[in-house]
Amino acid sequence: MFKNNPGSTKAKAYHELETPETPESLAMVNELNSKLQDTLEQIEEQLDVALSKTCKHFDVLHYTKVQKAYTLLGKTQTAMDQLHMHFTQAIHNTVFQVVLGYVELCAGNADTKFQKMQYKDLCTHITLDSYIPCLMDLCKALWEVMLSYHRTMQWHEEHDKQKATSSQDDAAAEPDELTVDRSYVKKKLEHGLTRIWQDVQLKVKVYILGTDMSNFKYDDFIVVLDVISRYTAASAQMARS
Repeated sequence: MFKNNPGSTKAKAYHELETPETPESLAMVNELNSKLQDTLEQIEEQLDVALSKTCKHFDVLHYTKVQKAYTLLGKTQTAMDQLHMHFTQAIHNTVFQVVLGYVELCAGNADTKFQKMQYKDLCTHITLDSYIPCLMDLCKALWEVMLSYHRTMQWHEEHDKQKATSSQDDAAAEPDELTVDRSYVKKKLEHGLTRIWQDVQLKVKVYILGTDMSNFKYDDFIVVLDVISRYTAASAQMARS
């Protein structure tokens, strides 16, 4: 009487449990993969929307959750690329909405032609009476965007310090990909700051040149210079810091 071979028995049992590669089973696998991919794309779209919201009103808890999700997906660099595009768009949308609000208010009608104008052309429709109030609101709105960018940089600086401290306490070395991600994010934020600041200055410059200031009263002209001077000094200080 022959003894059973344990290895042969396990192999036979495993073989019996294997899913046969029939056309039906392959179709099910392909369908499952397709659904998983669709779900992943929906998650990334929702994350992108959540990321864009930090450009005007930065919230530490909100941003931390979004960054954690991108890290789990292995798309930290992608998130940073998207974030900078959102900041650029936020600057454009912010200035356009502020100026549009004043133009439509002064026009006193429901004409939608202003909404279809380019920002440069829209600025030429600002009246002398609304010029200074609009300029002040414009600077305040752009300041909020700059402040959000500054707080984003602060978050990453603090996050890097915490990671560096934990790495020193932990004997295990940090994976190379995480080190590369942090280096990429740091450089992207540093280069992006200059670009964001230049974009903000350009938007304010376009607004100023959109109106003929030769008809301004002396006192009004001084107010404009004061607003621009204080805003430029404060924003430049933030950009340097």
